[in-house]
Amino acid sequence: MKKVILFVTGAAGGAQRVTVTIAKMLDKSRFEVKLVISSTKECELSKFVPDDLPVEYMNEQHLRLKAFFKMLQMLRLEKPDYAFASMSLLCIFLIIICNAPSNLQRQRDKFFASLCRYAIKSGLVTKLVKRFFPDAYKVVAQTPMMRQEMIEILGVPESKCYQLYNPIDTDYIDSCIVSTSPYDVSDSYKFVAIGRCAHQKGFDLLIRALKQVREVKPNTHVYIVGTKSNDYYGNSLDMLVNELDLADYVHFEGFQSNPYKYLYHSDCFVLSSRDEGLPNVLIESAYLKKQAIAYKCIPIVSEIISDGINGLCVEPEDITGLANAMIKIQSLDLNSASTYYPSSAKEYNSLFQ
Repeated sequence: MKKVILFVTGAAGGAQRVTVTIAKMLDKSRFEVKLVISSTKECELSKFVPDDLPVEYMNEQHLRLKAFFKMLQMLRLEKPDYAFASMSLLCIFLIIICNAPSNLQRQRDKFFASLCRYAIKSGLVTKLVKRFFPDAYKVVAQTPMMRQEMIEILGVPESKCYQLYNPIDTDYIDSCIVSTSPYDVSDSYKFVAIGRCAHQKGFDLLIRALKQVREVKPNTHVYIVGTKSNDYYGNSLDMLVNELDLADYVHFEGFQSNPYKYLYHSDCFVLSSRDEGLPNVLIESAYLKKQAIAYKCIPIVSEIISDGINGLCVEPEDITGLANAMIKIQSLDLNSASTYYPSSAKEYNSLFQ
């Protein structure tokens, strides 16, 4: 039986939760699987880890030199056949460890990297991953466009670069949506956005669009589900809500261990992101046949959403376009299934060989 260790940070973002899903999907009759979380047992991601999945916590708040040496010690002790990571710095740490001359048997430490598109595009990280990623055993791209970028920008050999769409845990989602509705305003139209409050997610654009929507549809509410830190962007969202007099109509729900009940019981999902790798929550929305509005921040959005069939697409960062779509969809019923299909457990199991 082959041993697989999957490393991940403790936030409950899309990349982290996909890593947990992959760990759950791997065939336990073929693989001995362990999840290693860099943070503490109280981290957000721990809420999504099933009880029957072996997990170890590194108890590190930041990915610094101490975390690197803990990972080195763990790999020397565990001697896995495969190591996997989905966050850029974890990927770099593991590539250095698995390729450095040591008592590690290199043929027994096949390192997989799965990288978000943002990391491909940002300056310093690009230099680091360009230096180290070609040395990985296999690199996983979530979309065809990302695969092409990894080959052309990062120099990853085509033979090492695999394209697999993110999987979703349909059984887990189904178990979560049996919960009662979390909304207490029954006669309103409820838009939901899910993700951490960061500039990349474009919640400021959504809030500005809501101001225009309420001029036509005054009983429209927006619910933002995700961690809002006490940082510049988080504080700017509070200031924007107050400036536009939307305190009664924009609801920051914070981190939720069950975001799916918000998605399932909403009237429409909104993806207001400025940039994405592969937006998992949009895939999950499509699985639930929930109508959606999304900025076409990456080409695959138009594959997940068939415009006018299961949702509406809007040009990136167009606030008025988003507002018009939010008004229009309130008179539509676009709950058809998407033609997009995430990668299967079989595809991910075959990757580890």
